[in-house]
Amino acid sequence: MKLFLNLKTFFAGLLLVVLMLFPAGCTQESEMPPEDMVFTIVHTNDLHGRVSGGADEEIGLALIAEKVEELRQQGERILLLDAGDSFHGTAYAVLHRGESVVALMNAMGYDAMVPGNHDFNYGTDRLMELEEIAEFPLIAANVRTNDETLFPPYVIIETGEFRVAVFGLVTQETMFKNHPDNVLGLYFDDPIETARSVVEDLKVEDVQMVIALTHLGYWEEDDAVSSNQLAASVDGIDLIIDGHSHHFFPDGLVVNNTVIVQAGYNSRALGLVRITSRGGELVEITPSLLTVEQIDLHNGYAPVAEVITNYEKLSEPILNEVIASSDVDLIGERELVRTRSTNLGQLINAAMLEASKADVAMINGGAIRSSIDSGPITRGDMLSVFPFDNYVVVLEVSGEDLIAMLEIGLSEYPEPSGAYPHTTGIEYIFDAEEEPGNRTSDWKVGGHPLEPQGYYRLVTNDFIAAGGDRYDIFKNKNTMAEYGNLDELLTNYLAAMVNIDSDFSD
Repeated sequence: MKLFLNLKTFFAGLLLVVLMLFPAGCTQESEMPPEDMVFTIVHTNDLHGRVSGGADEEIGLALIAEKVEELRQQGERILLLDAGDSFHGTAYAVLHRGESVVALMNAMGYDAMVPGNHDFNYGTDRLMELEEIAEFPLIAANVRTNDETLFPPYVIIETGEFRVAVFGLVTQETMFKNHPDNVLGLYFDDPIETARSVVEDLKVEDVQMVIALTHLGYWEEDDAVSSNQLAASVDGIDLIIDGHSHHFFPDGLVVNNTVIVQAGYNSRALGLVRITSRGGELVEITPSLLTVEQIDLHNGYAPVAEVITNYEKLSEPILNEVIASSDVDLIGERELVRTRSTNLGQLINAAMLEASKADVAMINGGAIRSSIDSGPITRGDMLSVFPFDNYVVVLEVSGEDLIAMLEIGLSEYPEPSGAYPHTTGIEYIFDAEEEPGNRTSDWKVGGHPLEPQGYYRLVTNDFIAAGGDRYDIFKNKNTMAEYGNLDELLTNYLAAMVNIDSDFSD
């Protein structure tokens, strides 16, 4: 009996321990930690119409699409996002006014895009037409007409039980880095104030992650709001996918607990961001970049490659027409035309002076978008150099205006600037050691001392004439003449020359 009582007491105690370890209604499996959920954000920015790949370390959209499809076939959850400046920039894009690029992005299955400043280059009406063609949303919280946003401010995308909010922001520089007519009637609100408002609105949307898809740029010192300023000023943004400044951030940057990523420009890199969540909570953000050498693929995704081929075939008869030839390379690389005069800039000025008989010619570095290799020169080359559909304008300006023009254009030197002035017909001494606004002296026009109160004929493009690139001094000046598009003007000039020789060596 005594033994029985002791065993009964033992088993009663054991049962109590078991109940303590495994309460009613619970199993040992429910105590296991929740599994991690991983998905990948694939991002591009500043494609500038470079879709074909194969040159200058460019990957091209067919290979990018193949990489995306490979991840999808592996069972990856994918978000595919673009941070702007994709619809414009090459003959492939310009001949079809952006539709050819939208068709590619549709075939790739993009989830969202924020328009960049150059996506407004065809004008607002055309951008809205492209939005209709797109099978993905264009988003921008800070672009509006009066009291209405031009595009939806944000989208919410679900990956399983994980809800991601993506909102868009466009640089305010669009107002002066585009032809004023292209953004007429639009307002570009302060990105920081807009972001604060959007993040507050998203608090009721039950999202686990907030992404700012921005075309702002990463700048250490600049008048425009940058992505790093946005991160430092606004709490509650987990990830900023940025464009505009053409940076390569292989591992991303962290500012105020916000991760900032960018994938270069011209499809020279593909951005990947691995997102890990646990129990519905964001736990890790891991960025990386892939270059063309790191994408171990060769054929390209067939549906996308087919779209590229079809549009190229439509364009070939126009683009391949040879109009002249050159014994020298004509230099139009971005890094060069925005810091110094080049032979291509001087050739453009010569063509404008020949047509207008003006006193001074000036083309801004930002208007020149590509070099031309020695050998045959085609109409396609012209469209690559001048994708903006700008035309030639002759203005009546004062000597003081010409001095101000030089000071504005050279104010950011040695930093690259789209406003950098390639000039012909005016001579001057430039001293980079002086303060901006006081860097030039000893001006001469046509070999004679410049008269500050005198009047001169300046030939330039309509973008500059309208005050683009901060050349506000030219707004409302008397327009003395207008000519054709820059690409047509240069095409006619080159056709008359037949061949460009060493006189135009850079």
